[in-house]
Amino acid sequence: MMGMSRKKLYGLVLFAVLVIATLSTLGVRQRIKRRRLDKEHEVEEESKELLAWLEKEGGNHKHVRIQIFDHGGDAVRGLGASDTIAKGQEVLHVPRSLFLEPGGNSMPRELDKQQALLAADLAAEFHQGSDSQYQRYLEALPAREEFEPFHPLYATNEDLTLFSDLKTASAARKKRMILRDAWNKIRTGKPNKDGLQWQGNYDWADFLHAYVLQESRRIELKLTHGGDEVPAVDTLTVVPLVDMINYSGGAANVFFEMVDEGDALSVKTLREVRKGEELLLSTKGAGIASGGNSVFNAALSPDNADFAYRFGVTLGDNPTKITQLDKEVCEGLMSAIEELHAHQDKKHRVRMLFSSLVYESCQELSSPPSHEQKSPQTGSLPLGRGQ
Repeated sequence: MMGMSRKKLYGLVLFAVLVIATLSTLGVRQRIKRRRLDKEHEVEEESKELLAWLEKEGGNHKHVRIQIFDHGGDAVRGLGASDTIAKGQEVLHVPRSLFLEPGGNSMPRELDKQQALLAADLAAEFHQGSDSQYQRYLEALPAREEFEPFHPLYATNEDLTLFSDLKTASAARKKRMILRDAWNKIRTGKPNKDGLQWQGNYDWADFLHAYVLQESRRIELKLTHGGDEVPAVDTLTVVPLVDMINYSGGAANVFFEMVDEGDALSVKTLREVRKGEELLLSTKGAGIASGGNSVFNAALSPDNADFAYRFGVTLGDNPTKITQLDKEVCEGLMSAIEELHAHQDKKHRVRMLFSSLVYESCQELSSPPSHEQKSPQTGSLPLGRGQ
């Protein structure tokens, strides 16, 4: 009898554990679902407010809204179709008065100098707060804390040194050093041999955040400065709402072009776009310039090293192949990756990004081990370029 009682007791305990585990799982799922619904509602309200802001500032939109899309398991924000859209239809019309451009009529021709000026202009708009024409738009941009875990320009010096054989890491390390040096000299009034100049005295954290924002959101357009008689020049610019459209290596369904004699940017469909479908720009010919980063491919065919540097992600369908590294270099990088697997701190995602670039750059040597995680937000842009 004692043996039977003990078995029954064990059975009851096991049953109770299973019930508690099931209820806990259901509770977690309900909380996840509730958070997802809350996020969708937040994005829906944000979409209404941003599109209303665009109209107020002289722009137009048709059959589009900001939505959450699934990019390889990651919830990414982008621009989607609120109704079926016919081929060739304009979905966004943004006046040039809303373009964020570097330096006004005194804009330099050098693209690296334009980047610094564009970052300073963004920082200035942030500092204006409610007085800024762009306040509602700026509130929708990713915060510094959202970039820090995965963007190369926020990687630690140790990680940038460890992965310095990758052109993404070496370029990020060099750029950050140049920017920090220029920021220090502007702050102290010393001459800057690199020629990077901007107005305003910003905290380093604020300036770097603005720089990463322009890096991940700008496009390159031919624009005139100082009158119609002046020839159009290559200009790096951030165009609100257009910057929330993600890129694709082979599934683009929209394109943009300057219209109204250069006074506006128009986004139109390449084919019929179904209701709920995400709008996507092509990586080729979409103005996705490297901005003077000569270590990367030409502007019309960026590879994943360029995407990782600009956006902190890689494109799964990128048709441009990345340059392969020497076997000896690959072996050293593979050893470094193995050592990093145990470090699951807040910088783990940027290390996984570098790891994915190593595997893509060393395809003849090895394929990713089974325990390797995918690159964060592979196949999309950072935080959907709009989160």
